[in-house]
Order: sequence, then structure tokens, then C-alpha cells
Amino acid sequence: EVEISYDENGDCYAIAQYDIPAGSPLRISYGDPTDPTPLFARYGFLDESSPGTFCKLMHMKKEMEALGYTYSNLLFYRGDG
Repeated sequence: EVEISYDENGDCYAIAQYDIPAGSPLRISYGDPTDPTPLFARYGFLDESSPGTFCKLMHMKKEMEALGYTYSNLLFYRGDG
């Protein structure tokens, strides 16, 4: 796996977390497979192994209510096509 970072000029760096043999593919981790919420929040999709996720905006209750949402609106399921 590699970690992606950007410098102040917007240049992208891929830093290997261990020695990678020449010709091997580089892989990026999209996050912890046991907690798909950050994956959904950052990339807008769920992995095939994740049937659903709960968006954790508990600290924004007033803002949610002002928009007409409740905690029940924060459960998202992966569509099947």
C-alpha cells in the first residue's frame, strides 16, 4: 500500500509503507473495511462488501433539524444497480 499526500504546490506523492518489488502494482487503501462511513463520506460510494452505513453527524443536530432531517435520514444503503 501507498499513502498519498500533496505538497503546497499541489504535487502528488505516493509513499510506500513497505518495500515494493519493481514491477509490482501500487495499491491505495480506501479505509477500514469494518467502518465504511469514512469511505462513503469521502468518496461517495460503498464497497461491495458493505450493505450500508450510518452517517455520523451527531454533533450537527441543530443544522440537520433546520434542513428537515432526523437521525433516521442518515442511514444509507448500497444500491444494487
